[in-house]
Amino acid sequence: MWKIQYGSGPVSGFLSDDSVTVGDIKVASQTFAEVTNVKGLGMAYSQGKFDGILGLAWNAISVDGITTVFNTMINDAL
Repeated sequence: MWKIQYGSGPVSGFLSDDSVTVGDIKVASQTFAEVTNVKGLGMAYSQGKFDGILGLAWNAISVDGITTVFNTMINDAL
């Protein structure tokens, strides 16, 4: 279980793994924070037409220090 604070409020959930494709680059197993408590997303979530957020944070501020998807892509290419 993890939790973070956005400007609009807190969100929380659990960690999952899935494949991620951006253009022609694919990461076979990317860990990500899956949100199950969306209360802190406020009106943006309840009125918005989206089903997820791809975090673009620096590794230093990612949830639980998870390597970000773009850093995983870079690391996999090396």
